[in-house]
Amino acid sequence: MILGAGLDSFAYRRRDLLRRLWVFEVDHPATQQWKQRRLAELGLARPPGRVFAPVDFERQTLREGLEEAGFDFRQLAVVSWVGVTMYLTLTAINATLARCRDGTRVVLTYNQPPEALAGMAAQIAAAFATIAADMGEPFVTRFLPAEIAHLLHRHGFGELTDFGPEQARAAYFQGRTDIDIAAAQRLIAATVMPALPAGEAAHGAA
Repeated sequence: MILGAGLDSFAYRRRDLLRRLWVFEVDHPATQQWKQRRLAELGLARPPGRVFAPVDFERQTLREGLEEAGFDFRQLAVVSWVGVTMYLTLTAINATLARCRDGTRVVLTYNQPPEALAGMAAQIAAAFATIAADMGEPFVTRFLPAEIAHLLHRHGFGELTDFGPEQARAAYFQGRTDIDIAAAQRLIAATVMPALPAGEAAHGAA
């Protein structure tokens, strides 16, 4: 499942995978209509297993849109939500975190607030915020790492892995001193965990 799919081309690049999985592209109805017209103009056939799910995150829940598109919430899913949360209100973000089957994995990016940034990261974040605002799509919601973790925990997610510049350097650029990575945007992955029985949940809350 790709939230805010835009011009994502995964379903066309990995047709081999579509023999054993479904790809639900979720985006604003107007964006999807434009994309479908463009695909038709290019003569690109619709891959089997690719489903358009038009959703306006500010006016309907993700669950409502997915149900209309035929998504089966009993199946495991991988949810890609990259480059979207900063454009949504906190209300819309909460509504979008629809509970899928236990074991479902979500990967999302989030922007940090300006006061948490310094140096190059602050400069890049300010530049992109200005560009977004000038295009009529201003950044609305930002999170500190602890805040996004708390939000995901409240929605039943666990096994969180937060990935930023430090993790990127350790994973891809060990020993390199000529690489600068801005920290304005971070990525976090999380898993839908089994819900606790009512008694255990109440005890934990106490």
